[in-house]
Formats: sequence, C-alpha cells, structure tokens
Amino acid sequence: MSINKKVFLIIGMVLFVLSSVITIYVAANFKDYGHKTARNNAVVLAGAVRDGLTAHMVNGIMDKREYYLSNIVKNQDIENIKIVRSNSVISQYGKGKTSESEYDALQSKVLNTGKEESVVIEKNGKKFLRIAIPYMAGETSSPNCIDCHTAKIGDVLGAISMDVSLEETIKDGIDIVTKLAIFAVVFLVAAILVANYYIKPYITLFDDLEEGISKAYHGDFSYNIKTKLSGEAASVANRLNELSNIFLFKKTIEGDKDRQTIINRLLYIFKDKFKIENISIFEIDKEARDKTKIYSNKRGVEKLQKFISADCRADRLRKDMFSTDFANICAECMLDNKEYICLPFTLSDKKNLILNIEFESKEESMDFRENLPIVKNLIETARPVLETKILMEILEESSLKDSLTNLYNRRFLENFLSQNSHNKSIEYAIVMLDVDFFKQVNDGYGHDVGDKVIKAVGSTIKNNIKGSDFGVRYGGEEFLILLFDVNRDIAFKIAEQIRNEFSMIRFEAGAVSFNKTLSAGVAVYNIDARSHWQTIKFADEALYHSKQNGRNQTTVFDKSMHSGEENY
Repeated sequence: MSINKKVFLIIGMVLFVLSSVITIYVAANFKDYGHKTARNNAVVLAGAVRDGLTAHMVNGIMDKREYYLSNIVKNQDIENIKIVRSNSVISQYGKGKTSESEYDALQSKVLNTGKEESVVIEKNGKKFLRIAIPYMAGETSSPNCIDCHTAKIGDVLGAISMDVSLEETIKDGIDIVTKLAIFAVVFLVAAILVANYYIKPYITLFDDLEEGISKAYHGDFSYNIKTKLSGEAASVANRLNELSNIFLFKKTIEGDKDRQTIINRLLYIFKDKFKIENISIFEIDKEARDKTKIYSNKRGVEKLQKFISADCRADRLRKDMFSTDFANICAECMLDNKEYICLPFTLSDKKNLILNIEFESKEESMDFRENLPIVKNLIETARPVLETKILMEILEESSLKDSLTNLYNRRFLENFLSQNSHNKSIEYAIVMLDVDFFKQVNDGYGHDVGDKVIKAVGSTIKNNIKGSDFGVRYGGEEFLILLFDVNRDIAFKIAEQIRNEFSMIRFEAGAVSFNKTLSAGVAVYNIDARSHWQTIKFADEALYHSKQNGRNQTTVFDKSMHSGEENY
C-alpha cells in the first residue's frame, strides 16, 4: 500500500472513530438528560399536586380530589398518577380511597425510606419513567403540616407516583443523534477532501523524496523532484535537487578527459542555469604567475588577466570580493563600469582558481548572491577532479618530456603523430638539428660537459619558437622542432637563428672553453612529403646533406636528395 493510501486511511479511521465517540457520547448524555427532564417535571408536578390537595383539604372539598387528579392527567403527558397515604396518616384519617392505601413495590419503598425512586418501564410499546416522590412533614409549609397531622417533622405523610412519558424525549434524541451523525459524515468527507488538498502535496513530495533517494543510493542522480509547495517543503525539494545535480555533475566530470572539458562544462552550467553571460575562470600558477591560464566566454579580458596574474586581491586575501561592498575595491577588475564578483578557490598546492563574474547592474549582482552556495558547491565538487586531472597531466607531461632539456621526448612525438595521422589540414614544418662532432665533447671533456651542451641546445630552441610550437629531443644529440603555420622560408630562418645563436655560446671545461655548432635540415608537410613520418624522414635527409657538405649549416629539403621509393 502506498504512503498516500496509508495516510488517508489513518486520517479516515481517526476521524470516523472520533465522530462515532462524539455521537455515542451525545446519545448517552441525551438519554440521561431526558430522564432528568422527566424527573424534574415530575417533581414540579408533585409539588403542584401537593399544594392542590392541601387547598382541597383547607376548603373542605377533599371528596373532589379524583376530579382534580384526572384533569391533571389530561393536561400533562403522564399516566397512572396516584396518591398513597403512609401508615401514620391512615391511623389518623383512615384509608381514604381504596387506591390510596394499596401500594406497589416502588411506592412501598418510597414510604419506607422517604427517598425518591424511579424506574423505566414499557407499556404498549412505549417507554415511561415511573417515579414515586415522597411527601414529608414540615413546619415551614403553609398551612403547617404539624397543625393537621400527628406526625413528627421529617416523617413520610404519603407519596405521589406517576408514569411520565419518555416518547417525546426519545424522539428528540433520535432526531438530534441523526442530525449529529449526518453532520459527522459530512465533516468526515469534508475533512478528507481538505486533507487531500493540503496534505497530498506533502505526501507526494515524500514519495518523490523516497524515490529520488532510492535511485541515488543505486548511483542514479538524474531524478528531479517537482513540487507545487512553497516555503520549507519547496526548500527541501530544491536542496535535494541541487544535491542530485551536484552528484550528477561530479559523476559526469569524472569521465571527462581533461580539465579544459571540465571548465567548459562549468561555464555552460553557469550560463544555462544562472543566466550569466560574462564569466571568466583564471587558473593561477602560484610559483610562476605569468603562466596564468584563462577560460572565458567574454571578450576584452587581457587587462584583467594581467592584473589577476600580478596582484589579485581575492587571491591574496583568500576572500570573496564584491564590487558592491566598497567603491573601486579592485579598480582593475571594473571593466566597462560593470559590477563584479571574484571568488577564490584553492585548486592544489601549486594552483588557485579565481571565478570572476560581471553584472550589468548592482541589483543583478545582489540578486545573484542567493546562488553563491550553489556556485561554490559546484566549484568545490569540481576542485578535486580538476586537481586529479592536473596531476595526471603533470605525470603525463613528465613522461613525455626529456628530463635534461625539458623538451618533449620521442614518445610525445609518436603520440602526436598517431593522434593526427589522418589530419591532412594542419600545416607545419619539421626542423631536424644535430650537434656537430658531439662525441668529441663526451670523449674529451666528459659527459657532464656533454650534458651542458645538450641543455644549451634545448634552451636555444625554446627561446626561438612560439608557444604553439614544440621542440623534441629526438635522440642523443639529435633534436626535432615542429613549427606550425609557417612556410619553407620562415622555417629556414628560424633554423638559422637557432644555429647562429647556439654557435655563439661558450662552454667551459676546466681551463678550456670552446664553442659548438649545429647542422640542420628542413622539410614541410603536405609540400615536401605526403605523410607525417615522411616529412621527418625528408628533414633528416636534409640534415644529412648539411653534414655531408661541411656541417654548421641549414639545408632545405629538395627532391633530388631522396632517391628511394619508400611509403611513409
């Protein structure tokens, strides 16, 4: 049985029991009320009869008392009214009428005890309250009982008994109980309808929460809770949805291949969920701040990037910065006179993140503050995953770099060419370099000096290529450079620049100093060769041509240098 049915079954049962108890209680109390009403009416009537009989006695018309009593019966809803005398009155005045000295059990008990007695009886299918009320001797009445009777004060002089009809009372009771029962049913139905209207959304929310938590327990965080409720209930649903979205986000980014993909996903969420159009994420290298990376969906952030790299207040103080808190708190961040928020996050021991968001107005900035907990949760969720990706990139990069020169190694080159094996659109030139007579350095001065020469080659290469290019230690004293988006002439100039700069470096070996030279070969992909490896092969053949023709020179590949028919 669903929780919805259980709740309404419990509510219905409680209301039904409550209504039944109230109805039974009212019915029982109405019965007592009917008996008390009949008794009170009988007492009043008994007093009236007593006074009437006293008047008859004073006026000397006691022989007319039967007529008096019969009229009372006609005008009252009673039957079988009867006056009986006690033994003391019989002794003084005689038995009177025959009926006045004949007692039934109820009358005898009242004459003996002097206490009122009553019992419910049924005659001809109707209910009556038979009641017997004693007449007691007293000296305060007028005329005084003691003046006429020999009895003492408090003695029983006689009693009056009558049968008071309960039919009207019963009829009224049935009518009231029936109305009450109808009211109870209407109330029960109305209560269930009201409960259904007000309680069902909470029960539905509970069912959704149960289903959402159950799915989350099994690793499915895609469930989204919808509710029409407001206030705390809506807040609970929204928080669980946010929690579910964060777990789903975490599960998603764990499968992303690199941090760029994760950052792009964050930028998309900020734009799609929070409608943020101008947002930038800065990744600051604590040791080399000039290596700050920026991920942004807005333009004109070069100035901001330079400032954040140099001296970012949010990064330095590790505190959230709001332009609305103090005028020009970070003037450099105020681009185009827009309000902004800067949120700092620690990414790792070596890297921090700065989230910079721009707003068109102060009101927009203030409204966004309500979303700060969600934004921070998203960043904090992404932070360990980003840290892992960075660590993996560092490990991957270290495995792809030559430890001596910090240039890429041959493994990196093989991975790059494999990943771009079918990419015919890229344009690049290959420069192959080789240290002339390098073996003489190792043999003559030792490997330590040889390592200095190799390091110098690496530094010279890095100083003369742009960021998108990369140098590779191809093996031993042989190096390879990939120059992107260049023609043959530019590649030749870069090779010559490297060769000339390196030839001017002086190396010290004890008391001896010396210079070394480079030989180089150049080939261009899609011009000189049809494949990546063929381009490397032709650059190597051009390098060989430089060595054969005297070394310390650069040769651009020409088809005449290659006579083979190999396919690469």
